[in-house]
Amino acid sequence: MFQPLGNEQFLTLGNFNDSSDFCKPQLWLDTTLGYDCLSYYYIDSINLFESDIPIATFEFEMPNVLTPNNDGINDYINFSSLNGLDEFEFTLFNRWGNKVYENNNSSINFDGKDKHGNSLMDGVYFYVLFAKQNNKVVLEKKGHLLINH
Repeated sequence: MFQPLGNEQFLTLGNFNDSSDFCKPQLWLDTTLGYDCLSYYYIDSINLFESDIPIATFEFEMPNVLTPNNDGINDYINFSSLNGLDEFEFTLFNRWGNKVYENNNSSINFDGKDKHGNSLMDGVYFYVLFAKQNNKVVLEKKGHLLINH
């Protein structure tokens, strides 16, 4: 997705490969011409529109390591600084893509435990943090989190 800065005059789409084995655009595999391309599609039109819901990024520093061992350092993630939200959702997935935790309340800290209160195993997890502010700006942050007890 292209996110404009606001001062662009043109948007150029294309393949600017300088290689001699560049494949011509086609809708089929054509070995008779000596090209070994699979599927290339022609683009005949592009529609641009202005959205009334701009996308922004969080000013929230999400840690990438959580050590919930009760030593007072990186024991939990505190979301309370994200106040003034209409919607909030923090979802955590394991490396197989299974949802292991979900929280819809920014006043609840994440302490490395699943929805049943059991400690999650050490390892890398992936998160999606979504919120909507009063001014309807959609905020989304994705990344990874290492849990190490």
